[in-house]
Formats: sequence, structure tokens, C-alpha cells
Amino acid sequence: MKRLSTELLAAVLKAEFPSTATCWDQATEEIREMCREARVFAGIGEDVAVDFRLLNTPAQWNQRGVEGVVRFYQMLSEQKQQEFCTRFDNWLANWSSKQATIQSPTKQ
Repeated sequence: MKRLSTELLAAVLKAEFPSTATCWDQATEEIREMCREARVFAGIGEDVAVDFRLLNTPAQWNQRGVEGVVRFYQMLSEQKQQEFCTRFDNWLANWSSKQATIQSPTKQ
């Protein structure tokens, strides 16, 4: 799995874990695990972790989870980002097919 840009990672996570989720089938353990691992890869302590126990709705779970993954991913070096993507290769494998449907941010 190649390293994803922060922008692409955010776009794919938002598509995969919608902030409008209305049932727990749309808010799964993967986002929590990714958030925790991104924090660990960044070397950040649990004191700034997303506390998923406090989130009461699927929409909150996804929104805070995506925000956490992106926040911690941005802190990583390119090498650590690559390691993160490799670590989650089994979950990220279908992302390349989704890239075509997601508009990449354009630089102006």
C-alpha cells in the first residue's frame, strides 16, 4: 500500500465513515483502531486520545474518529505515514478503487 496524502486519507475516511451515520453498522471498530494506531505511531499519549466511550451516536463516533486519525496522521513523518498505511493495508486495499470517485483537493 502506498502512502496516502493527508487530504486523500481524510476524503476516503469521510466517505467510508460518514458523519451522518444513523446506525452502528456505519460506525465500526476500524475507525477507532485506526485512530488509536495513528496516535501511537505519532508517539502521543492517551491524555489526548479520542475517548470513544463518551461518544453516544454513530455520527459522533465517525466524525471524531476521522478527525482523530487525520490529526495524528498529519503529525507523522512520510516514513511513519507509509508504515501506517502498510499496517492498515487490509482495510485500505479498496481505497484505490474509491480514489476515482473522490475529488482530490486542487491547489491554486
